[in-house]
Amino acid sequence: MNIIRPAFLFPMLLTLLCSLLVAQAPTITSFTPTSGIPGTLITINGTNFDRDANGVVWTGTIPYRVVFPMSGGLTNAMPTFVSATQIRATVPAAAVTGPFSIRQGFTLIASSPGSFTVIQRPRINSFSPTSGPIGTTVTISGSNFNRDLNGNVWSGAIPWRVRFGGNLDVVPTFVSAFAVTAVVPQGTTSAQLRLVQNGTVMSTSSGSFTVAPPTTLRLVNNAQYDMVSLTLNGTQRFAQGAGVLVGSTVDLTGITAGTYTLVAGIGFYSANGTRDIWFRFTRTVTIAANAITTQTFAPLTIGQLLTMGAATRDWTGVFFDNNGIPHSARFRITSTGGWTFFVDNATAGTGALTLLSWPARSPTVSFRINNSVPATTISFPFATFLLQNGPPSWPLIQYVRQ
Repeated sequence: MNIIRPAFLFPMLLTLLCSLLVAQAPTITSFTPTSGIPGTLITINGTNFDRDANGVVWTGTIPYRVVFPMSGGLTNAMPTFVSATQIRATVPAAAVTGPFSIRQGFTLIASSPGSFTVIQRPRINSFSPTSGPIGTTVTISGSNFNRDLNGNVWSGAIPWRVRFGGNLDVVPTFVSAFAVTAVVPQGTTSAQLRLVQNGTVMSTSSGSFTVAPPTTLRLVNNAQYDMVSLTLNGTQRFAQGAGVLVGSTVDLTGITAGTYTLVAGIGFYSANGTRDIWFRFTRTVTIAANAITTQTFAPLTIGQLLTMGAATRDWTGVFFDNNGIPHSARFRITSTGGWTFFVDNATAGTGALTLLSWPARSPTVSFRINNSVPATTISFPFATFLLQNGPPSWPLIQYVRQ
């Protein structure tokens, strides 16, 4: 009779134990679905998913990973434990078609019985520029732009669209499998870009395209009359009959950014349609690209009215004293509303004008020289006014703009 000696029994038992432990390591028997796009959730069926590479029941965090092939290597997915016979994993973005496996560290535990087919849909990686006005051409970089919703290489017309904010779909221009271009459509709002085919979103950009305003000159008219003329470097920007009404705001687009000499004409359109300009304002304005540059025209002052755009202007009159001797009377008025009064060229007083009434579009304006002198009015064409501004013996003097 052969007797097994203990010295030989131990190695045999150790080998048997190791075989049993390996047999209890995770195995893959099937999976579903068998194809899909990156991001697809796969349900993996098998055995011993509650054990590690050594067949030991683990606790806490799953010690192994589901590993997919990728171009030039492998890419990992952290599985979700369901039971000892089932786990789930999401197909990584970089995965390609092929068998997948379960690995713990560098140890291969189990391989899938077949390949998972990765459907290569178009995918956005980045785009440029990330902001701009309507009409901007955006270059979108990514992969598989030569493929459709089902991963098939298309021919002829591109089958999918670029979706901008506001659910506005644009037919892109194909550049290559890695790039397309698309023009930002009217009505776009700031949002992420999407690639869409037949209502299915195939890819979404990580960042948003920000819609910048067009290069805009905003005109705010707070003057008492309509703005009927606007020239930039001598070019008229208002069509006949157009302008900025009293109290209104108008945006002018289609202007090239730069520095301009701006001349605004304030007045009315005459009955025959011609521009009746009463006041002109000249400014140097720098219009910024893809931004709103605002020019506000404040209410007119009595000083501006009586100087009609000049720094100073004289208003002269003549009166006769009780002896019938003529004398000259003259107001020198500044655009800021100050005045100096002269009698026979000798200074007789100074002060500041006070505006009393100037309704919108009114042809009549009321003002006062000072509180000791009665108020007076001036009417279009704003060339004369009458004023009793001397001793009671003085007559009512007609002052004429010089």
